[in-house]
Amino acid sequence: LAASSRTGNYLVFLPSYGYLQQVRQLLRVHPRRQDFDFVVQVPGMDEALKQQFLSRFEAFGQKTLIGLAVMGSLFNEGIDLTGERLSGVMIVGVGLPQISPEREIMSQYFAGKLGRGFEFAYQYPGFNKVQQAAGRVIRSEADVGFVLLLDDRYQKPDYQQLFPDEWQPVYLSDERTLSDELAEFWSLHRS
Repeated sequence: LAASSRTGNYLVFLPSYGYLQQVRQLLRVHPRRQDFDFVVQVPGMDEALKQQFLSRFEAFGQKTLIGLAVMGSLFNEGIDLTGERLSGVMIVGVGLPQISPEREIMSQYFAGKLGRGFEFAYQYPGFNKVQQAAGRVIRSEADVGFVLLLDDRYQKPDYQQLFPDEWQPVYLSDERTLSDELAEFWSLHRS
């Protein structure tokens, strides 16, 4: 729905390759499939495949393009899709790293030292990935685009306190509200 608000290029950051494959399957059979193209990150992309993926974003305005990528991967930072090359970013999840022995040791350490083990081992690194993904859409003062955070946890105070001051979140409860908010956003930012 968000990508249908305006013809443009969009990146959707997903929590894992498994989740990405599920979304890919849904897009393949979407009832309005003829209205958009999509490109998908694959595991182990080399520089040539990365550039091929990004080159799809050079065209804009004719047909909507949806790029599917994994949060925290090679598309999370270090890419500049300025101007009309990117109209919005949708981030699914809060970016939590996978549980690992190293993360658990870190969690125990910070729990003992500061009483905030989960935060330092998982929440803060995850939110850093969220901020990096959100940063793909606004790369210069002239860029216009939206960031859509898709997870109920963003409504909780422990995540809201992490939002940068310049973020002005609008909480949406249903598709109609999303549609209305995006229509208003684009009406205020016509190029």
